[in-house]
Amino acid sequence: MKKVILNIFTVLLLLSLTACATNQAAESDTPKIIVTCPEIIPILDRLGVDEVVGIVETDELPDRFKAVAQIGSAKDLDLAAIEDLKPTLILGSNRHEEQQAPLFIERDIDSAFINLATTTEMIQSIRDLGPLIDQEEQSDKWVAEFQEFIQTYRNEVLDNERPSVLILVGDQDGYHVANETSPMGNLLKLAGGLNVLGSEYGDIYVAASEEAIKEANPDIILRVPLSMDDSIAVMFEQEFSHNEMWHDLDAVTNESVYDLPYQVFGTDLQLDYQVAIVQLRGILYPLTNTNVE
Repeated sequence: MKKVILNIFTVLLLLSLTACATNQAAESDTPKIIVTCPEIIPILDRLGVDEVVGIVETDELPDRFKAVAQIGSAKDLDLAAIEDLKPTLILGSNRHEEQQAPLFIERDIDSAFINLATTTEMIQSIRDLGPLIDQEEQSDKWVAEFQEFIQTYRNEVLDNERPSVLILVGDQDGYHVANETSPMGNLLKLAGGLNVLGSEYGDIYVAASEEAIKEANPDIILRVPLSMDDSIAVMFEQEFSHNEMWHDLDAVTNESVYDLPYQVFGTDLQLDYQVAIVQLRGILYPLTNTNVE
């Protein structure tokens, strides 16, 4: 049984994926893929993969996969159904690797666990995934489009001073600060913003003291809900209205506090990163005209 972890900037990984794909081609002329993570489904759809035989339950399915067999949820897989489908490869998220990998090893089923934590890691995983599912040309094209988009964007905002930004993410329990290692933190970095309280180390969402926020005094504050619950917007409004600490910050004084939509910025997977970065450009560099769309 071969287990592969798709991760960022790993040369040995790419070699192992190529070897894995070669071995599987020899074992079966017709690949049979099972997907145990909903976020992988749109990636396979965009890559044009038709060899999916099993898929976890999800709210939305592309037309390509609507007739595919259901194999439970990511947290409660139907292992009997998976065995009956006789897959040649199972694709899952590295978030579920610790729980799922032993199950597949026990059943001698090849598996790969994909890192989708940020846009940057997602793109690297797509590059590595291509050879494994015989979609190398399509995955390379996707990666090239990302690189061209980012390079064009950076060239056009290169001479601008980077604004300092505080990212607040909210849920039903309140708010936290987003690190660079979070999906939103990575998007801000790609867009050229300076995360004043972010770090590339530690948890993706961290608590920050009022003293630290005051000292950082960001030019811009971004507020991002982590779900579509309307109470999060209410929480942010009450916090900023009733806590005088916010009133002294330049971002608040200059009316540079922005509420970003969950559908674009709050989700883990950023397939439409272009939309997110273009929206961020309008906030970070409002006077800059660019050709990036």
